[in-house]
Amino acid sequence: MRDWWAPRWPEQLDFAGPRVRTAWWSWALLGLALLAALGLEHRVTALEEARAEVAAELKRLRRADQRQRLALAASGGMRRTPVGHITPAPALQGAAMQEAALLARQLAYPWAAVLQGLETESARQQVVLMGMSLEVSSGQQAVLRAQGAVRDDMAALRWAAGLPAGQLLGRQALASPFVAAQGPYGLKADVQAVWAASPVGPP
Repeated sequence: MRDWWAPRWPEQLDFAGPRVRTAWWSWALLGLALLAALGLEHRVTALEEARAEVAAELKRLRRADQRQRLALAASGGMRRTPVGHITPAPALQGAAMQEAALLARQLAYPWAAVLQGLETESARQQVVLMGMSLEVSSGQQAVLRAQGAVRDDMAALRWAAGLPAGQLLGRQALASPFVAAQGPYGLKADVQAVWAASPVGPP
């Protein structure tokens, strides 16, 4: 039983306040932000995988060159050498010479400009990069093959046309379509581009 002299105003206080329902567009904005972050993560992962692939190839070529040098040095040391005679360093031959030349070209090539050009054009055409492979030809040209998620056939054609000497090699349906801030993505496109010795990026 409540005392007659107790004040009633504490019972009228509402510390929780009125319940406010979250607007539907707030959830939509949150979803778009999450999809945009997912697309950026895909792009960064693809670039990191390409750099790791180039680094692994260079490491393999260095080891092959080192093994060839050791084998040549060992075979030369087994021969009887006159006192005072200086044996010249063995020259690379055959496959070892080709691998050494390829290694020198790969080390000297400005890969950062190629990756920047691909990333810039992909962002302009709203392409989500999924993978790539790089190689340097004997003519000091970088040949790049890339795969990316596109929204439609026209986006795939524009992506290939925006790359240096770009070609659309093929396109197919994505195994797992997704929706990003730009819209739905249901196709995967394969393109090839060729950069010169001093790439300046896509036109």
